[in-house]
Amino acid sequence: MSQTPNKRTAAKKPTASTARKRTTKAKAAAPQTVGEAPAPVIERTSPEQFGRVNVLDITPNVENGLFPARVELGEAFNVTAQVFIEGRTKAGATVSVRNARGREVERFAMTCTNPGLDRWEAMVKIGEHSDLKPWDADYAAVKRQLGEWQIVVEGWEDTY
Repeated sequence: MSQTPNKRTAAKKPTASTARKRTTKAKAAAPQTVGEAPAPVIERTSPEQFGRVNVLDITPNVENGLFPARVELGEAFNVTAQVFIEGRTKAGATVSVRNARGREVERFAMTCTNPGLDRWEAMVKIGEHSDLKPWDADYAAVKRQLGEWQIVVEGWEDTY
């Protein structure tokens, strides 16, 4: 008894009209020197795990949105944070100020005031002070500055 291949198990042979040439380019390997390997990436499975650069205990802070920190336009205030890095490399920090519309307005360098505890500080000023009243003609410029501003503390590795 001879078996005839059915349509499901029979493999089609490519014909000239159905055969396509596949061209793939070889991927170039990233240049590496001998003994150099990329740093391993450790996935963060919970918020309690630390990464390479850590920024903790930022003040002033918002306590779960209940009591936001408040400041007058143009008034300087102190921003502090604990910024450290794993290993023996040095860390650096900056404060980025974003206006109520989300655009970054200014960046302030932070200085390490307590090296033993990795405490960094910067004096930050949000907006420009004005004594204009709502009924004054130029009050529209002041009104654009009002709203919830954000400060973002950025920690980074200082290789130099």
